[in-house]
Amino acid sequence: KLYLEEYRDQAKEIMYYLIKKATKQLNLALKYCIMIPKQEPRIRLFTIMPVLFAIKTLALALESDELLNPEGSVKISRDEVKRVLKYITINCLWDYQLVKEYKKSLKVIEKVLEDTFPLEMKDLSPIPIVHLD
Repeated sequence: KLYLEEYRDQAKEIMYYLIKKATKQLNLALKYCIMIPKQEPRIRLFTIMPVLFAIKTLALALESDELLNPEGSVKISRDEVKRVLKYITINCLWDYQLVKEYKKSLKVIEKVLEDTFPLEMKDLSPIPIVHLD
């Protein structure tokens, strides 16, 4: 029933709660991606891609009226997907650039939700990667 107009405020409150929770998990996922050694660019690309798409989709959802429309959908555009893919392919070895791209969407989320989601990126040591050849 949350899709009904009379429950719109309750639905929005629930969606905001879920987006806050998802954003916190995405912050942890970003941290994990950054910890992947730079000698493993394909793994870094594979892991950062869904994280960036997810944070961008959440930011877009918060700015869209379609979020609570049962008939609507919220998707990042194909052009944005192409731009992000090109960006991360070029910058997958530079942690700063990946975090910078992530923070663009994080700032939108923080502004709409009037909350902060700190990114703790200090003292990250690479995780060991074992190749089973």
